[in-house]
Amino acid sequence: MNSGNFGLPISHLVFASNPLGASTQIIVLMFQNFLTFTYGVFNSATTQKTGIKENLAPLFKMPTIYALALGLMFYIFNLSLPKAAEQVLNQIAEGFTALALLVLGAQIEYPKLKHLSVVFYFTIGLRLVGLRLSL
Repeated sequence: MNSGNFGLPISHLVFASNPLGASTQIIVLMFQNFLTFTYGVFNSATTQKTGIKENLAPLFKMPTIYALALGLMFYIFNLSLPKAAEQVLNQIAEGFTALALLVLGAQIEYPKLKHLSVVFYFTIGLRLVGLRLSL
């Protein structure tokens, strides 16, 4: 799910003046999350259990399903949040990019790679050189 962790903050920074780029990233991320937290959870459950009821149980433990249903209800019935809740959520959303980049930096600082092979260094070098040549 690094497309959300990496892609969304970068899209917000790169496409700050053009909302179409960030909007495209958000739509892709929504579909990816929907498939991961519905079909992915169901598919994972089928490897451990055989009954349909046991396979669907983990799906309904995911908050994503309930958030989707709530969002659809708000959209269909043209509801809006109270101003106080909307203001709090907007403030949280405005801090998302900075917080996501801070967390990513902390994760990158302490990698769990113990043995780095020649192939690893070659791949990293190729990506760095290839990126420069493509620009």
